[in-house]
Amino acid sequence: PAMETGNAWAVAPSRAVEQAAMLVLSPHQHYDGPFQWSEVHLVMGDMDVYGAALRGVPAVVMGVTPFHGWALTPNFADTADAFDELAAAARQPARNPKQVGGNTAADQPDLRSLLTLEYMSRTVPYYVLTPQGMEERGVPSYIGVRGPVFDAQGTLVSWAIGGFSDFGGIRQLIEMARARNLDAFRGALAMAQLPCFHVLYADVAGTLFYLYNAKAGSRDFPPELLDGPAAAQAALPWNRVVPGFLADWGWRQLIPLEAMPAAVNPESGFLQICNTTPWSVTDRGAPKPGMLPPWFIQDRDSYRAARVAALLRDGVLAFSEVRAVLFDTYAAGAADLVRSLLAAADAQAQRVAGAHPDLAAALDMLKKWNHIASPYAPEMTFFHLWWSLFRNRARDMSLPEPQLRNALAAADPRIAEIALGAAEQAAQTLRNEYGRLDVPWGEVHVLTRGNREEPIGGALSGEPVMAFSDLHFSSGKWRATYGMGLALAAKFGPRVEAVSLVPFGASDVPGSPHYDDQLDLLLEQRFKTVRLYPEDVLARAADAKGCRIALMPRGVNGLVIVEAPVPVAARLEVAPVEDGLPPGMVAFTPAVRVVRRPEGIPFQAWLRMEVPAALCRDGDCSALRLYAQEADGPWMPLEQVTVDAPGVFTAVRDVPASRYAVFGPAESAAPARDTSRARPDSAPSGARGIDLLLPRSGSAGVMAASRRIFRLERLDQNQGPNPEPSPPASGAPDGKTGQAQPPRSGTFRFEVHGPAPGHSEERPVMPEVPGYRYGPGLSDPLAGPDQAGAESPKKTFRIERLDRPELPETLPPPGGPDGAAPDRSDKAVSPPELEAHPAPASASQPAARSPVQSPTGDISENPVPRGTPENTTEAEPGKKKIMRIVPESPMPPPKGKNSPQPSLPDIIPQDPHFVFTPGQSRLKPWKQD
Repeated sequence: PAMETGNAWAVAPSRAVEQAAMLVLSPHQHYDGPFQWSEVHLVMGDMDVYGAALRGVPAVVMGVTPFHGWALTPNFADTADAFDELAAAARQPARNPKQVGGNTAADQPDLRSLLTLEYMSRTVPYYVLTPQGMEERGVPSYIGVRGPVFDAQGTLVSWAIGGFSDFGGIRQLIEMARARNLDAFRGALAMAQLPCFHVLYADVAGTLFYLYNAKAGSRDFPPELLDGPAAAQAALPWNRVVPGFLADWGWRQLIPLEAMPAAVNPESGFLQICNTTPWSVTDRGAPKPGMLPPWFIQDRDSYRAARVAALLRDGVLAFSEVRAVLFDTYAAGAADLVRSLLAAADAQAQRVAGAHPDLAAALDMLKKWNHIASPYAPEMTFFHLWWSLFRNRARDMSLPEPQLRNALAAADPRIAEIALGAAEQAAQTLRNEYGRLDVPWGEVHVLTRGNREEPIGGALSGEPVMAFSDLHFSSGKWRATYGMGLALAAKFGPRVEAVSLVPFGASDVPGSPHYDDQLDLLLEQRFKTVRLYPEDVLARAADAKGCRIALMPRGVNGLVIVEAPVPVAARLEVAPVEDGLPPGMVAFTPAVRVVRRPEGIPFQAWLRMEVPAALCRDGDCSALRLYAQEADGPWMPLEQVTVDAPGVFTAVRDVPASRYAVFGPAESAAPARDTSRARPDSAPSGARGIDLLLPRSGSAGVMAASRRIFRLERLDQNQGPNPEPSPPASGAPDGKTGQAQPPRSGTFRFEVHGPAPGHSEERPVMPEVPGYRYGPGLSDPLAGPDQAGAESPKKTFRIERLDRPELPETLPPPGGPDGAAPDRSDKAVSPPELEAHPAPASASQPAARSPVQSPTGDISENPVPRGTPENTTEAEPGKKKIMRIVPESPMPPPKGKNSPQPSLPDIIPQDPHFVFTPGQSRLKPWKQD
């Protein structure tokens, strides 16, 4: 794999507070390397996927969709072997040099020379620009029957690589993104176009899945070969160059995908693939060792994997806690090493006493360490320096890291002496370089982006979950050049919720506002919200590029589609109509202006704007009209306007105006006391999201719900020991209308029953449109919340929908994995979420907040990272919480909040098939004159 490490884990609904499956993924990358992760939202046909893509690869490698999500991390299966072709030629009779590895006899006796000559004859020229001009050079390029052939130390080596001749990896990634359930996802994996990777999967049905994916030869040798003189050669380690004749047996067939270790819905309720063996991906339900030969799986169990597993198995976690594990800086791999070092120092107390006093002081500092690699920890600085010097000193012993750890733990005298010598040198280095021993880790471990240099926690030494490299040392600091490439976390409920983070920003161009705008999120250990659904994207898109662009104006329940014969850039500007209104008219919507670049390109605009009936007197919007304004001219009513329903205006304009707005007579406006309602009285129909605003004649089908279940919470109700009695109810079931009823507070459940709305019913209302409340008697939606009626006491409620929303007919039914339709009977069923939902804290009894703990204070021996303060769920008494160290500096204000929008580009990629809108074009096609 291109990257050595990566993090990913999944949690089943049984281990989630929200009763939904969760997936967290974070691939790593070299910040100065060729493989760079990009955050991508790719919509193509029936594929809608958001996730991580490698730059230059036209597919999302791992990510989430409205139905499922998956993650990949590197594994280290033995998927490649190197064969010495000249050694094979010396053992076998002469062969045709053009058939490397074949058995056809050749007339020439010196086969070794002929093979070398054939290899050199396949030289491919290339050209290099030098100060003297273009210079032609050459490199041999020879592909044999087993794979590419290289000249290595005087011999010809062929490289047999699993998947070398496969070119369907991008197609498989697309099919993995198009999957709707586990069966479809496994069908995509069966294409077997990915040569390696741990694969992790979760979906809206609560299903978890794991696969150890690899392509390698079976290496099945016949018994007569193993019993003969070649037995010793056949038993050679397969991570070395082996004689070429063994390839005839070792790669006769590939190990089938069905034989790979896999797990579905483990009993433990979680899976993690943080560089581990397939036997350790979970506790109960993991694949069993012995399924494959010992030479095949070369992975080791990392301390990061053990740490993540320990956190996930610790009770039931909230979404905020599951994703906060990404910022965990507990150096689990340092705990045993520090313990062994201190034991060696105690065993050689006389040696420590005779050394420089800084050695004893440094060891005393380690005794107080909580093994947190936070930017404030001086112990981490000393540990990292000691561990680096210790490995360098022990290099001559040629011991792998696990054996070196074991030798130190076993108190091997030679290893213990090397460890104490490295500790003494580390203390001396700190004193000489920095003048003190207590150097905080953040002062010497930094993350650099352009001119910014920021302290960063985490490390590679000690293997905390938050991995940032600590190998490149310059100007007195270790500079992180490898680590988190992208972070994405998703909760698969009825509506998928996701958050993400790119360590620096979406742009690599210095000076771009997106060059380092996400670095502060990383330093503050926060995420940004992922806009996965079309209506969320269009409502918040600042601008877009393409031949067909759809944008939703803020403050208006509407949609604007721009079409041009060539790709253009466009955005919407929304502003209140302050003056110039026609006499006697008031504005029911703000003015919407279409800005496009480059200018001079003809384009067509399809516009739909809707005014809620609650803004009109008695719900009558028939007197409203759609107006347009050309440049600085007057507002004029549009003539060719389709009125789908009162208050819903649709227009197609070949010559788009400068601004659009809906006006109406002042007497048509609802009285000010009634404008607090922004939605009509009738229940909305089944249309949801972008389906409401797309042209009615389109293919977006809508299914109406016949039953809707909600939860209602009274948030301003006094829940103290002496609540005020509720007013008398006129319709009390006991008939005692004059008595005060007992207070009713907390959480209630109600249902709305009725037939499916028909076309004759009132139009549905677009949900969650920013700035929805606009019209006569209401404040400017762009200036802040409405202040009307502030003098009257407000009653605060929260309404949460509990039933699963019905999906369009083009999507699979929201039933179980077997595809069975859900029960739509009208019998009341108490959902499990209702009982599990905690009652809100009253005003007199605010929710308790855990005290802020000093990053270097006393923490338990096995601490856990802390969730974000704004969304952390308090743990139950006696339950360990996920903790992480957060900088104590105040949060900086958002950058550029009041800065003007950047200008649109004048040069647009000329791809006539580039669109920024869901669905197909429904406007009339452009005609060439």
